[in-house]
Amino acid sequence: MRAVIVYCIEGWEEFIRNHTVRLGISKVILLRSNIKLLDMFKGLKIAVKSETLPSEDITTIVDLIVKAIISLRSNGYEPIIFLPPLEPKFIIAMYIAACIEKITVIAPEEIPESPKKFEINQLELPLFPFVELRNNEKFVLDEIHRLVQARDGEDYSIIFPI
Repeated sequence: MRAVIVYCIEGWEEFIRNHTVRLGISKVILLRSNIKLLDMFKGLKIAVKSETLPSEDITTIVDLIVKAIISLRSNGYEPIIFLPPLEPKFIIAMYIAACIEKITVIAPEEIPESPKKFEINQLELPLFPFVELRNNEKFVLDEIHRLVQARDGEDYSIIFPI
């Protein structure tokens, strides 16, 4: 069984629905509630769950997605991530989670001969060099992240997604 994790953007509901059906997805996790999609999937008898993102912090979003992936796997699903267009913060978080958990990522790709028409494309992901850190290596990155954040008062979660 396959499951997809998707952050839905207004206007992309039918595209997401069509490709979900075409890919044989049996469960959908929406990272942003969308009544239109909830109703569409329920009408198609596809299990659907809506997750509320507790914040817009990339590290928090990555953690939520990784936990969703682990839960899907433990329930016998093959998780897939659908990268949304036009939402850089969520693209980054979903990409990081996909790399950490080594799962398939799909994304819309514009069809050159038909502007404004899109087809689904599976991405080949390079793994981050720090995906499989030992505790002492992770500690060093955590400490650098803490010190830089304390010094600058900036959120460097994109650079240090730990």
